[in-house]
Amino acid sequence: MLAEVSHYPVVLGLEELTGMRATADNIVALSNHAVAKKNMNMSLILAVCTDNLTTMQAFRQKWTTEHNWIIVRPLL
Repeated sequence: MLAEVSHYPVVLGLEELTGMRATADNIVALSNHAVAKKNMNMSLILAVCTDNLTTMQAFRQKWTTEHNWIIVRPLL
């Protein structure tokens, strides 16, 4: 999902993940694909929010390393 201040969230895309492992690398690839499919300018994404599971922590680290301007909130 993509959220903008004072606007309703927008679904970037739905992907069938049945039979696909939910690894951080696969989630990064799916996220990049969803952004590209909507013809969005990646530099307009400012932050990423995930839950605190190990896979999501790894995704956040990989995605923000690839897109280094994205803000990451430190884990508590």
